[in-house]
Amino acid sequence: MSLVPDKSVIVIGGGVCGLVAAHALARAGAQVTLVEASGRPGGQVRSEVLRRSGEPGEFAVGERRAGQPGTHLVGADEIDEDEVVELGGGRRTSGSPASARTAATAPPRVVEMGAEAVPLRAPGVAALVEELGLTASMTHPRPGPALLSSRRGAVPMPDGVTPTGPTRLLPTVRSQILSPSGLLRAAAEPITGRRHIDGDVSVGEFIETRFGPQVARAVVDPLLGAIHAADINRFSLAAAAPALVETAAEGDSMLLGTLGREARRAAGWARGLPVRGYHRMIRMMGLQEEDLDRQAPAPSLASWPRGTATLADRLAASVRARGTLLLNTRATRLTPPDDGGTAWRVGVEGPDGARELTADAVVVATGSASAAGMLADVSPRAAEILAGLRAVSVATVILDLPLDETLAAHPLSGAATWFIGSGWSPLIRQVTNLSHKWPTTLGGDRLVLRVSAGRDGGRPLDAMTDDDLARAVVAELRRLGLPVAAPAEAVTVPSKDARRRMCTLVARFPNAMPQPAPGHRGRMESLAKAISEAPGLALGGCASDGAGVGTAIVAGRRLARQISAFLDRDPRDRDQRGGTL
Repeated sequence: MSLVPDKSVIVIGGGVCGLVAAHALARAGAQVTLVEASGRPGGQVRSEVLRRSGEPGEFAVGERRAGQPGTHLVGADEIDEDEVVELGGGRRTSGSPASARTAATAPPRVVEMGAEAVPLRAPGVAALVEELGLTASMTHPRPGPALLSSRRGAVPMPDGVTPTGPTRLLPTVRSQILSPSGLLRAAAEPITGRRHIDGDVSVGEFIETRFGPQVARAVVDPLLGAIHAADINRFSLAAAAPALVETAAEGDSMLLGTLGREARRAAGWARGLPVRGYHRMIRMMGLQEEDLDRQAPAPSLASWPRGTATLADRLAASVRARGTLLLNTRATRLTPPDDGGTAWRVGVEGPDGARELTADAVVVATGSASAAGMLADVSPRAAEILAGLRAVSVATVILDLPLDETLAAHPLSGAATWFIGSGWSPLIRQVTNLSHKWPTTLGGDRLVLRVSAGRDGGRPLDAMTDDDLARAVVAELRRLGLPVAAPAEAVTVPSKDARRRMCTLVARFPNAMPQPAPGHRGRMESLAKAISEAPGLALGGCASDGAGVGTAIVAGRRLARQISAFLDRDPRDRDQRGGTL
């Protein structure tokens, strides 16, 4: 992908999608200007350093380096500060550069407030990491068991459970997460699955029709809720699992397909069982280490010693080295080229006041509400579709707890994560044991938990203060059986006893998780058609592509290819309509 050097592009939105698009276009030779409304790049990728009470810089969370207004850039070796909340006191104290440097010799305790890691197996992600020179410094999470809230409490998740249902039968049966009647109803799927469903439906309707309400509530709701903060009865099946739309339309049995796969797997084991060779046989039975000749699977997730924000910072540095990066700058309006003209105009407001930027092409990679406002005069139809898309606000609460005997006795202390369905909590959807998952930075005699709060149809977060949210999270965890000290108890602990103090980090992401309703695919096709009537405009990001770092990287690379193809066209063909979504 190469561009004529005098071609200019404005990218609106400094999340991962916009950063990737701007990085790729700048590398291809375009003059890129990236406009981001907030003071940091990365969007929902946000890493913070956790410092504890009693350590140098009490309640400090990193260092902020002063930058030029509108062009502040966080380097790959630096993490912005944020607020830390002392439960019970509502105290928030920011760290200072001096206190941060005092503890610089120790590895930073990095916690992820947004995306926890980068999915290396998503298309193009590993190539991008290599391109940015970040492969050698990657860190990987330690695998561990997952828990699932059930009628029997927090229990180990059965093998083969996925966000759209079980893929293995015996582990699900043995787990007892379904009652006998629930198992019988699920076993009837070869009959109930014969119903042909045309078009898109909700995930809940599809699962309940086939397997019954228990599978939907006990298996699918906790996992889909953790990933998408979703109400499965309102979330599009085509958006969650496109392959199942064909299954629904054709009436194929998922249960018979699963049984067939397990039978083929068992037959393969039987055929491969050695007649001779005792040691080889017991290795196959799992009683010794795996065959050393077998290559271990490559890690699927990655981060870096200073957090996932390293990826966003490196992308931002690439954009700034080749173009212009405007932070704390909000795009207010978008004007297409006049008749016979080729320049797009973008009105922006930043530290230097209001002004207008011009470019040959524009990429919009923001949330649906922001994009709808900018496109109102460019494409009313596109703006109407975007305005109708729903999103839910979510938050992350980090709990840094002393690991006492009662916490050590809970199954979560030895697990990587705990999925909690909407039937068990209207507030919390997932709890990740960061101390277990990232032991090199967060291990020790304390338990660091990452609580994902907020879900569609659940308890609203926007009206809650940070103190209220932290208190509500702790109270909910106690109700769910995790013996976390109550906020009132935290106040009575001597303030200088760092080993017994509990504190939290709180980060909010307003309207950050898209909630595609049934029919989402058709709406996106209409949106693509509307955008195609504005040559030189590309639209992407979580509103149209979905949430997640991997999805954002794929979308950003696609947007860069589309804009590059448009700019490489003969100017005499510019008035021809061509889709860029």
